[in-house]
Amino acid sequence: MRRISFKLFSVLALSAMTMFSCGENGDGNDDVTPNSSSSVGRVYILNEGVWGGNDAELSRYSPEEKTITNDYFSNKNGRGLGDVGNDIEVYGGKVYVIMNTSNTLEVIDKNTGMSVKQVLLTGKQPREVAFYEGYAYVSCYDKSVVKIDTATLNIVAECQIEGGKCEDLCAIDGYLYVANAWSQTGTGSMIYDSVLTVINLSTFQVEKTITIGLNPKTVVPIGEGRIMVSCNGNYANIPSSLSILDVATEQVEKLDIEVSNFAVYNNEYAIVYSYSWTSGQQVYTKLNLSTFVTTPWSSADQVLVSPYGIAIDPKTQNVYITDAQNYQTNGEVYVFDAKGVAMLDKHECGIGPSKIVFL
Repeated sequence: MRRISFKLFSVLALSAMTMFSCGENGDGNDDVTPNSSSSVGRVYILNEGVWGGNDAELSRYSPEEKTITNDYFSNKNGRGLGDVGNDIEVYGGKVYVIMNTSNTLEVIDKNTGMSVKQVLLTGKQPREVAFYEGYAYVSCYDKSVVKIDTATLNIVAECQIEGGKCEDLCAIDGYLYVANAWSQTGTGSMIYDSVLTVINLSTFQVEKTITIGLNPKTVVPIGEGRIMVSCNGNYANIPSSLSILDVATEQVEKLDIEVSNFAVYNNEYAIVYSYSWTSGQQVYTKLNLSTFVTTPWSSADQVLVSPYGIAIDPKTQNVYITDAQNYQTNGEVYVFDAKGVAMLDKHECGIGPSKIVFL
C-alpha cells in the first residue's frame, strides 16, 4: 500500500498503539510528463487493495464525461496488478505502478492500458518511484534504491542506504533525496528516523544525510530549489509536521502545520489534509508556497470518512480526494472545485484508493 500512516501502520503497530515525484524529459515518448498541463482528460486511480488479498487495481476516470471504469487493468490484461499497490507515476509514454508485497514494478502503456513489462524486485518491498534524465529510481524497504533504465526497463544499479526504511524520494539537480522513515526492533517496537539521504546521481553513491523531521514520508519539490517533506511524527505525543528544505543551503524550515497528505499545484500552493489521531478530526488547509501563509480550504470533512489520496488536476485545479472508507471494501473518489466549495463529482472505485495521476 501507499501510506504507512493509515493502513499498513495499523497492521504493523497495533501492538504499539501507515502523491508526486519529479522528472525530466521522458523515455523517448515525452508527450506526457508528471503533472503536465497538457491533460487529455484521463485520470488513473490506484486502488491498493487489502494487504495479502492480491487485489490491487486501477480505476480510470474521465473528467469530461464524469464516468469511471473500475478493474481497468485486469480487464485490459486478463490478470490483476498483484498485492498492495503503493505508488503510481507517469513518465514519458508509460505508467509505472509500484507493487509493494508482490515485489514488482508494473510498467503500463499509458494509451492502451496494456502491460509492457513487470520488473521483478524480489524481496525488496518497493515503495515509491521517481524519475530523472531517463532513469526510474525505486525506493525499497530493504533500505535500497534501485536504478532502472526507462528505455530498456532493465535494472542497471542499486544503492544501499543506512537508517530507517526508505519511503518517498525526489530528484533535483543531479541529486536524489530519499526519506528514511522507520524500522522495527526484534520485539516489534518502532524506531523512527529523521533524515533524508542524499545520493549523488553521477556516482549513484550516498553523499550525506540531512536531518528533516521525525518519520519523514512524502518528498515533493516545490520550485526554487526547495523540497517540502511531510513528517509523520510518532502518532502519539509528537505530531506530524511539514518541513521545507533549501537544497542549496541545506537549511530546514519547520512549519507548524500537521499533515497526513498533501498535493502541490504548479509550485504555487499546496492543499494539505491532516487527521488527528487523538481527536479524529479532519482539517483541510491551503498553503501558499511563497509566503507559507495558510487559509482554510474546504468542508470536505462533512462527507469523507477516511480521506487517503489527494491530487490537484494540473489543467483545472480541481482537487481529487479519495475516501478509503474501512480499507476492506470499495472506496470512493471525490472531485471538488479549486476553492473546495463545491463537490463536482463522486464515484465508487476499488479497495483502498490511494494515489491519483493525470494523463
